[in-house]
Amino acid sequence: RLYELIGPGFRAGRHHAPQSPQIRDDLERTRRALTDQFEQQFAPELGALPADVRMRRRTTADVMSQLDAIDLLRRTRRLTVQESIDVVADTLRTTLTP
Repeated sequence: RLYELIGPGFRAGRHHAPQSPQIRDDLERTRRALTDQFEQQFAPELGALPADVRMRRRTTADVMSQLDAIDLLRRTRRLTVQESIDVVADTLRTTLTP
């Protein structure tokens, strides 16, 4: 849902980021904020994972919940909103299940 609201601005920012340190910094802050939110929301699931796979699975699930991945699903893969939700949800379920 977040992507549907800010997707156009995100894409414009990503396009202009190479020439603008401020835009680059803003995009990085957004990525960090989404990662922090992900880690807080899924702390119980991450904590239940075996230690030897926790970092890899956390990274996989985090990447799939970032705006870049959703943009890829919606624009490059041309998935519908529901199809994109299903892909991300399935990835999170699979990745965060011990």
